Amino acid sequence: VGRTDYRRVYMELVDKSIVAGNAFGELIRGKVDKLAAMSAMDPHCASTIARLQEQYGGAVVVLPHCPGALLSAIRFGVDCSAALLVRDSRREFRGRLNRHYFDRLGPTVIYVNRGEGGLLGATREILRTLKAGTFLLGTTDRPWKDKPDMIQVEAFGQPVWLPQWPAKFSAKTGLPILPGFMHMQPNGHITIACGEPYIADDTREATQRWMTFFETQIRESPSDWFFCFEKRWARLLAKAADQIDGGGGKTGEGD
Repeated sequence: VGRTDYRRVYMELVDKSIVAGNAFGELIRGKVDKLAAMSAMDPHCASTIARLQEQYGGAVVVLPHCPGALLSAIRFGVDCSAALLVRDSRREFRGRLNRHYFDRLGPTVIYVNRGEGGLLGATREILRTLKAGTFLLGTTDRPWKDKPDMIQVEAFGQPVWLPQWPAKFSAKTGLPILPGFMHMQPNGHITIACGEPYIADDTREATQRWMTFFETQIRESPSDWFFCFEKRWARLLAKAADQIDGGGGKTGEGD
């Protein structure tokens, strides 16, 4: 991502993860108002949400896996009608734990059960929720090449397979896609940023647009992205670095 201070990026991510973990403890204690005060939309995002709410009633909001991603759902729930897509676990204990946390966030939660048709199985509920006038929040940066509902786009100059569902739901409902990103400050305050909204005409182009927005934000603040160190993305970033320096492998602090 254009950085050589790997240790600093890693330690910043660790610090932000600790803040996020402590915030979940506050959530269990019912401190939702306190957590809502920890996040705010930047002026552009706030005005965009207000405009979309007036013009369309909602949007398909795509988010990466950031330390502040789930907690920012509380802010969306306060500022507008929001629903959160959560991929449920096949493991019974993990599924109960998911509900223990996510049901306290505020927005409506739509659980996508991988064992019961996955996202396809939840399509009716999602469409019904969108048509009722809702901002649907979902993380979209998990790459899976061998899944039928993925499409190939480019990230960091490399091919990557990402989900088509935001484009599909946008085209089906006529609601715009709104790419978002969460920046966490050292004190734990979360600022929610967003790109420009658009309606999907072409699935590949629509998917590329939100990934390009993610990439811009990640290059600005890589410690706000959990997947900098996720194995699939790490391999992709390594290939990108090899191409930049002619295959010698980048070196820097923390090598």
